[in-house]
Amino acid sequence: MISACSEDPVSPPDPPVPTVDLSGYFLLPDTTWNKFFDTGSQTYVKDSIIAGASVVIVSQPDGQLDYFQAVDRAWAAFDAGALFEISPPLAALPDAMPESSDHVASANILTGSGNAPIRRISRLVDTGLTLTVGPMTFDSVVLIRQEFWLISVPVNEVDSAYRWYAHGVDEIRSVRWRHGQTDSTERIFTGGTIGGRIYP
Repeated sequence: MISACSEDPVSPPDPPVPTVDLSGYFLLPDTTWNKFFDTGSQTYVKDSIIAGASVVIVSQPDGQLDYFQAVDRAWAAFDAGALFEISPPLAALPDAMPESSDHVASANILTGSGNAPIRRISRLVDTGLTLTVGPMTFDSVVLIRQEFWLISVPVNEVDSAYRWYAHGVDEIRSVRWRHGQTDSTERIFTGGTIGGRIYP
């Protein structure tokens, strides 16, 4: 009885975090995917296998190829002139997005000289927005703020962005900047084909 009393009590589990259902906002590109932005196109390339996992390869407006796991949209690798594997794959934004707390995903970029830790911190800022981009107006738009950290010595590199998502379309606008710099870059969706639907 004495020993039982001396044991540490079991802490109750943390209560569940309130979430917002964003199913249909974060999409995995497929054969019907061809989005045009004012900075270039985002295009489905092909399905492939990397590190034994099924991935979807997407060409970004800047020419980089991104590899997303087909099962969960996690970022598994990228090719910016050379292929870099991400281990474990960096978790995608969840359909059940925390209502008022951060969603944090961490991983490592595998390089020839070792691992480069990365972290993405995302927060849901607003929902139910109306946003006009080019000739299109979208309702029920959600706004998410992100910080992307490349953790290195002696200085951490931090990219930040505001990203607007429309249901069934994925990202329709972004404003991105690097910490310590005064200039930002904006990207606006101007049309394309997603899920067999043509925009505008």
